[in-house]
Amino acid sequence: MFTSTMCATCHRFNGDGGSIGPDLTERAIATRCTTSLENIVEPSKVISDQYDSQLIEKKDGSLVIGAS
Repeated sequence: MFTSTMCATCHRFNGDGGSIGPDLTERAIATRCTTSLENIVEPSKVISDQYDSQLIEKKDGSLVIGAS
């Protein structure tokens, strides 16, 4: 599910995935999150400033989003 829902694009889990978002491995997330299903149901509700991203519109009108 982690890969098929594209979480791995930004997040790491057990050493696999991207590095834009926080590591979701149980040990890593337990140090900064309280147990809450809200983080799973609405993952974009609260995003730390350290994971801020920028939306850039290119001259051709296409959009690019990336970490700042």
